[in-house]
Amino acid sequence: MRTIKLTEREKEIFFNTKIKEKDVQELMRKYIIKDIDDVRYVLCKRERDDGDDANFMGTGLALTGILEDNESLKDFIKFRLRMREVIKYRNSDFAVDAIKRKIRKGVI
Repeated sequence: MRTIKLTEREKEIFFNTKIKEKDVQELMRKYIIKDIDDVRYVLCKRERDDGDDANFMGTGLALTGILEDNESLKDFIKFRLRMREVIKYRNSDFAVDAIKRKIRKGVI
């Protein structure tokens, strides 16, 4: 499993996030794995309004991530879906205010 530093509250959010199989399957249809120089890149099609579309390493696709050793695409997707909820929490007013209070107190 991927390692990432999370606060206790973020760990709670991460591990309690319910993943819907339909969401996983939808992303599995969108993502493509390309093996380039022994690295398994996760790519997807992305079009930009300005016409300057993604072209990671000449693939015509956008880089979404890199699979770790022994990580499946399904594991990668589940991690991303769980992290979405952590990121939503981090962006919430409550989290931002708590961080500001810690900074003012000199804790961070």
